[in-house]
Parts: sequence; C-alpha cells; structure tokens
Amino acid sequence: MPMLSKILSSIFIIAMACHGLSAPMSAYLMLPSSARDEALGGAFPCHIANPAFTYEDKYLFVETGYRNRFGDANDNFLLGSMRWGKFSAFAQLSLFGISDIEGRSIASQEPEYLFSANRVNFAFGGTYLLKNLWLGISMRHVHERIEFATMDANTFSGGIYASIKNFSVGISATDYGSDDRFIEYFYPPPTTYRAQAAYVWEMVAFGASFIKPDMYDGYGVAALEISPISWMVLRSSYAIKHPSRSFSFGTGFLVKNFSLDYALASYGELGINHFVSIGYSIPKMLDNTKTE
Repeated sequence: MPMLSKILSSIFIIAMACHGLSAPMSAYLMLPSSARDEALGGAFPCHIANPAFTYEDKYLFVETGYRNRFGDANDNFLLGSMRWGKFSAFAQLSLFGISDIEGRSIASQEPEYLFSANRVNFAFGGTYLLKNLWLGISMRHVHERIEFATMDANTFSGGIYASIKNFSVGISATDYGSDDRFIEYFYPPPTTYRAQAAYVWEMVAFGASFIKPDMYDGYGVAALEISPISWMVLRSSYAIKHPSRSFSFGTGFLVKNFSLDYALASYGELGINHFVSIGYSIPKMLDNTKTE
C-alpha cells in the first residue's frame, strides 16, 4: 500500500506538472495565498484574488508563510503591502518546490529516474480609492522548471472592492495570458472570475464567494470567522462543488502588531494542506494617511 500510494502520488504530481496544464496551472494560481485565506477558502477578499482589496486600518503590512501540500510539496511566500491616503500597493513573492519526483513510463514499474519541479511567482499591484470604491490592478510573472522544460508566463488581474459599514463586496477577473502557453502544445489556462461578499456582526464575520474559470465548472465557498476573545480568531469554510477541496479549519493569534495564523485544509483524495503565516502590521499613524 505505501508503494501504491507513492506511485499514485507521483503520477498525480507529474500530471499536475506536465499534463493538461490549462486546468492544474490555473488551479495552482487560484490556491489561497495565506493561512487565513486557506482557512476561509478564499471566501474573503485578499490581494492575490482581488487586487483592489486593501487593509483599511494598516499603513504597512508584511507577512510570510509556509504551506505543505500533499505531504511532499512545499510553498513559501513573502507579502508586503502599504497604504498611503487614497493609494495602496502590494508585492508578493511565492516559491514552490518538489524534489524526488519519480519518473516512470508505466505506473506499476520501478521509477526510471528522479527529477524536481520548481515554480517562482512574483506579483505586484496597486489600488486607488474612488469615492467608496477601491479599484485595483496587478500583474504576476510565473517562471517554472519541470524536469528539463522551462516556461514563463504573465497573468493580469483587475478588481473592484467596496466596504460600507459592516458589509463588503468585491469582484475581480484574472486573465492567465491567452498568448502565453506554458508548454507550447497545450492550451493556456482560462480566464477566472470571482465574486466575494462578507458581513461582520460584532465578533462574527460571514463570507461567501463564487469562482468561475471560463472553460470549467464554477464552485462556491462559504466561510465563518469568530473572534471569541480579542487575541484569538477561529475560522472555518466549506467548498461547494469543488472537484477536490472540501472543509478547511484554522486559527489566528494577535499579539500587539504581530499575527500568527494556521490552517488545515482537506483536498479529498489528494490529501491535507497545512499552512502557517506570520504577519506584522503598522496601523495608520499619520494624518495624511486618512482618506476623505
């Protein structure tokens, strides 16, 4: 059974890395980008999903995180965000790596060789406050090396985000580059659309989102975030009609300007994702950072 599990895992990873990249690549780029986002299933806006999202009460925010996927794939990211008056900007660097992938032509035979896959994403974007609407755009460059093949591609996102009292809503679209084929004989990833809404009532926040790649079935996510005490947050979410994702759980701890978040997400037969993020924020301190 362990050998069979390893074979199936290797086949899956190779399939993700090398075959049908139109779906897996877009699925990878749509993965939650922090432990909080993972626990909430992407139901609440974040920079990568919607570049118009900005922290309303933070002048400077820095976050780093580590994700372990399926037991042998690792992601790391570093995010920096700054807000100044009606403007905001962010940049995020993400690294993905997996080694000792077993290459075989027949699933039941011994591996013929081992190889690795690595991916680097760099995203940056900016937002502008127009009355009650945040407008945002971003670009992400993807560089990937799988075995002996390499590829480069650019993705572009645009979004709108609004927050009125306890209610917030956002819509966004990401074009994965119709002219950028990750491997020239495969189709490029699809354009993906998102709609997100959240409502905060005292110590409880409710969120929901709908995500639709233009060539694949859409899916929804419902999420709940509770803060029973000032320094701790509990989170959970459930994905509806997602091909692999289901429940996610997580918690967060706040100590002065520091935050520590953890998430556990179930991807069905694919396994469990573990995600840890550490953040540091500086609240607005200057009069000219206030919006009109």
